[in-house]
Amino acid sequence: MTNKRDIEFVNLHPETGYTHCTYVKAGNFIYTSYHGATVDERGNPLTDIESQTEYTFKNLKKTLKDANATLDDIIKTTVLIKNKKDFRKMVGIYKNQFSNEFPARTTIITDFLNDSILVQIDVVAYVSD
Repeated sequence: MTNKRDIEFVNLHPETGYTHCTYVKAGNFIYTSYHGATVDERGNPLTDIESQTEYTFKNLKKTLKDANATLDDIIKTTVLIKNKKDFRKMVGIYKNQFSNEFPARTTIITDFLNDSILVQIDVVAYVSD
């Protein structure tokens, strides 16, 4: 049985003051939270679903690398999108992110606290020892 001392809580951006960590590593499982993108690496706004989805995956890759994992280690995704009409566009970017089988996925249409967010993706990854 795993106790809380065996779980690693990692906040890669403590300066934000958010009340969540970037990921939690529990045994061989990695759980990410709040991955999205509203600006690129130069600070330019990302205003469409395609660019936000692309940059969200870039952010996920960085987080998973920190946890010694890759996109190929993802077994489950939860995709939240703001507009139902953007679903197919999001899937167009999403499907190109995986070189192996697709992970299980749930997609939810929702509103966000930040009005500029169009997509958010959280994942569960599994890495064997």
